[in-house]
Amino acid sequence: MYRVGAMAQTFPATPEIIYNTLVADATFMALVGSYVFKANTSTTPAISIVTPGADMPDLKSIDGLEIVIHDTAQIRRMDFYGSTNIEKNWNLYVIAWGSATGDQVTSAVERIMRTFSGSSAMEVVATPDGLTAKVQTKVMIPSDKPVLVP
Repeated sequence: MYRVGAMAQTFPATPEIIYNTLVADATFMALVGSYVFKANTSTTPAISIVTPGADMPDLKSIDGLEIVIHDTAQIRRMDFYGSTNIEKNWNLYVIAWGSATGDQVTSAVERIMRTFSGSSAMEVVATPDGLTAKVQTKVMIPSDKPVLVP
């Protein structure tokens, strides 16, 4: 016997929802690299929400895949008969540092896209000067499409 019940859909309305969804996915987190901060020798998963252009405070090193979710969205207005909807697109970056490979970037991006319906991705080449990032891929996540369970 199967029970069918109503389940509330979750939408990626904020960067925190995106972060919490990804952190709760053990398969995805196994792909994520690590941060080491100057005041500490232990590692922290390399996933963060940042304001574009802001530096990570007291960051000593990054290894593996870094996931950066911007806290500002691209916003557009959609007009319908008698109503207006504001839609947001969140930018998330998957960045390969040190030991990370392009295959790992692809695996992480595929997992993100299976989780956030309507998302799209493209490789971007801009990495900070003097740092050892190999490649980064930008994933655009629309706020008006539901979060899926991979």
